[in-house]
Amino acid sequence: MLDLPGSVELLGVCYYSPRENMQTIPNIVPPDVFYIEIVLSGELKYGELNDRRICRRGMILWHQGGDETIWRSDGKRFTSFAMRFRLLTPWQRPGHFGEWKDLDTLDDFVVDTMQRFFDPGVDKRIFGNYLINRLFWEFYASTIVSNRPDLPLPLAKAMTLLQNEDVATLTVAQIAHSVQVSAPHLNLLFRKHLDTTPHSYLLQLRLKRARVLLSNTDQPIKNIAEVCGFNCKETFYRVFRAEQGITPAAYRKRNRVLQNT
Repeated sequence: MLDLPGSVELLGVCYYSPRENMQTIPNIVPPDVFYIEIVLSGELKYGELNDRRICRRGMILWHQGGDETIWRSDGKRFTSFAMRFRLLTPWQRPGHFGEWKDLDTLDDFVVDTMQRFFDPGVDKRIFGNYLINRLFWEFYASTIVSNRPDLPLPLAKAMTLLQNEDVATLTVAQIAHSVQVSAPHLNLLFRKHLDTTPHSYLLQLRLKRARVLLSNTDQPIKNIAEVCGFNCKETFYRVFRAEQGITPAAYRKRNRVLQNT
C-alpha cells in the first residue's frame, strides 16, 4: 500500500530545454528535498546502465536526496518541467518512475502551475501540498488504475502516435495511414469515442504547445507559430484568438506580468 504524501514546502518551478547538442549537467538532490521532473517533449535516457530508461513525453521522475536529476540526452532535444519541494514531514516517494496518465491535460497543468507559483496572492504552502498530491495521483493512476481498455485498437494507436510524435508535422492522412485505417473511418472513431475530430484534436495539441512556449520562452511569436504547425503568423493569431479570446501577444504579456510580480 502506498503512503500518502507528507507536508511539503514548494521551493521553485522551472521549464528547461537544453541547447542543441549540449550535454546536460545533473544536479545532486539535497537531503530532505524532492525534485520532480516531467518530460514534456523529445527523448532522453535516465538511470544506471543496468536500469536505464528511455523517457518520453509524460514520464515523471521522482528524485529524492542523493539522486541525480535528468542528465543524459545523447544530443537529442527535449524539454522538461521541474518542481522542487522540501519535505516537512518524512515521506518515501511512491517510486522513481511514473507517468502522467492523461497527456491531454499535461501542458495546461504546466502553464497553470507557472502562473500560480508566480502569483503573489497564492499561498505557496497550500499550493505546494496540492501539487505533491496531484503528482502522487498521476503516479497512482498511471501505475495502478487501468488505462482506457474501451478504445478500439486503431484509435489507441492513434493516441499513442499523437503523444509521441511532433504534432506540428502530422496530418490526419498520415495518422490514418500509420494506424492502417482510412481517414473517414478514423474520423468516425474520434467522433464516437472522443466527441471530436482528428483535425480538431490536432489543433488543440498545437495550441497547447503554443501556450507553453508563449508562457515560458522568449521565442518570437512567428517562430512559435511555425514550430507549432501553423503556416503563417496571421493564421496562428486568428486561430489562437478564436480559441483563447485574446491574441498570442496579449496571452504572453498577461503571463509575464504574473511571473514578474
